[in-house]
Amino acid sequence: SVTSIGEGAFIDCSSLTSVIIPGSVTSIGSEAFRSCRSLTSVTIPNSVTAIERDTFSDCSSLTSVTIPGSVTSIGRDAFTDCSSLTSVTIPASVTSIGEGAFRDCSSLTTITVDGSNTAYTSYKGVLFNKEMTVLIEYPGNKKGRYKIPNSVTKIGSMAFYGCHSLTSVTIPNGVTEIESFAFTDCSSLTSVAIPNSVTAIDKRAFSGCNSLTGITVKGNTYYSSDDGILFNHNKTALLLYPRGKTGGYTIPNSVISIGNVAFAGCSSLTSIIIPNSVTSIGDGAFVYCSSLTSIIIPNSVTSIGDRAFDDCSSLTSIIIPNSVTSIGDRAFDDCSSLTSVTIGNSVTSIGESAFSDCSSLTSITIPNSVTSIGDRAFAYCRSLTSVIIPNSVTSIGVGAFAGCSSLTSIIIPNSVTSIGRKAFEDCFFLKNVIVGWARPLSIPIKVFHANSDTLHRTLHVPIGTKALYEATIDWKKFGTIKERGVIVQPSPISLSRGSFTVSLAFPEEGAFTATFDVTLPQKFTLDAATTKLAASLANTYNLHITPKGSGVWSFDIEPKATRSTSANDFREILEVAYTVDKSLADGNYELKVQNLTLTLSDGTLIREEEIILPVTFKSATDVK
Repeated sequence: SVTSIGEGAFIDCSSLTSVIIPGSVTSIGSEAFRSCRSLTSVTIPNSVTAIERDTFSDCSSLTSVTIPGSVTSIGRDAFTDCSSLTSVTIPASVTSIGEGAFRDCSSLTTITVDGSNTAYTSYKGVLFNKEMTVLIEYPGNKKGRYKIPNSVTKIGSMAFYGCHSLTSVTIPNGVTEIESFAFTDCSSLTSVAIPNSVTAIDKRAFSGCNSLTGITVKGNTYYSSDDGILFNHNKTALLLYPRGKTGGYTIPNSVISIGNVAFAGCSSLTSIIIPNSVTSIGDGAFVYCSSLTSIIIPNSVTSIGDRAFDDCSSLTSIIIPNSVTSIGDRAFDDCSSLTSVTIGNSVTSIGESAFSDCSSLTSITIPNSVTSIGDRAFAYCRSLTSVIIPNSVTSIGVGAFAGCSSLTSIIIPNSVTSIGRKAFEDCFFLKNVIVGWARPLSIPIKVFHANSDTLHRTLHVPIGTKALYEATIDWKKFGTIKERGVIVQPSPISLSRGSFTVSLAFPEEGAFTATFDVTLPQKFTLDAATTKLAASLANTYNLHITPKGSGVWSFDIEPKATRSTSANDFREILEVAYTVDKSLADGNYELKVQNLTLTLSDGTLIREEEIILPVTFKSATDVK
């Protein structure tokens, strides 16, 4: 005969109405009857010694249960969400009851404990430890006001969880600790007074209290309050902003940190002003603030925690200042109205799913300080059409841009040493992939999804590397492989005068703009009078040369009007001329083209940080 019922044995048997457990059964596994929503009653035989975690959770039709005297332990969430259960009796044998064992039992009005039980007791239908120093479970359907007995020193985890009919609670002066989720989802609770004895309040103690408008603290050496908002004693940390408060709020100048989940779920918060004193924004600080449309993060902030602004669905723009060095996981996840983001130039890492599901975000500029883009960082940003990955980035995480269905091109610089699986999966309109490696990088399977997708895409590779990519299994699947890039070549150099040409290769038709700096060594002088555009561009492009000092000259090349060109091969665009001082010594010198940015007609960019041109002078005898 059956001696045990395994874990999840009857899970989700939604049509099961009754069950008879034979006396041979000694153990019932965790989640054994979870979500059996038609189960109305169950009798547990005297042979069973333990009711495990989630054994009867979400049995929403269960109206009664008999716990036999053989049971010694009731696991965490054992009867959670049994919304039809009206009463329960704990036998004398039970010595252990897990957190939230009867959580969210919305019809439960009383919990009774056998008087001979040595570990637990009940008073007015509320479950306590035997000494009545810990309040363990308050029945979910007890209504009105409640005064906690004076003997209580701790309000346990989930003690009042989901008590929607609780309208007020009096916490006595002896209480020192309020544990996690103690009053979560007490939706009718409007105010709470914290006595001066309390030394510890968990950050999630009042989560989900949507009607809570004020927390009052007086004479406490650990906590304080101002306008119903909970702070630490010195008001340097904002700990909890009640969910029921409406409108905007200005954080006091004394605050240095915004605590974890401090404003979580404040759906009526419309605006927030953060002072320059704040240095950190905690995990989940503004999660689910669905009415918050804008926020200014001051330059004093150095870190933005995980999920800090997750699901702020009305937030339209965000500027991350230069002081911030890291953006936490899911920091702006599912900010569906976010259209623009400015990331400061001190950020070194973008966390996992930091901007995932920001479905209105159209473009993003990643600063040169960033070295890693986390897993799914921009996944399913369906409106994102372009992104610039700087040369500082070394890793692109798993699924980093997956589902960016409007992305048409991507430039991956040669600084990248690893790309995670499915990094560009489901980027259905991605047509151009531009890479900068002189030797093809080894990448996982399906970085760009199925082979059929890559067949319709063009891979753009550096000058002279096409054959290498065509011979590499990871890259040869692209339908078309083309070379593109920048070449700087000297023309023959006389002893008194020299020149070099800048040539470009790119396959797209249309006009372009180019900006770059030219750095000449000492005793070299730019000859602006004879520096000129190539003959093919002279009539259709403008050239602007600006001295920047210390031998550096800035060049700007732009079209005079919109024009189209079908030239797909190398084209010379510019001849830079220079003169040499007669006192120049023999030796080797370097001319540099730096910070080159070429913007093509399709909006994509080619960037080169520095191109060095060596020049050797063997004799100065002929210098005029």
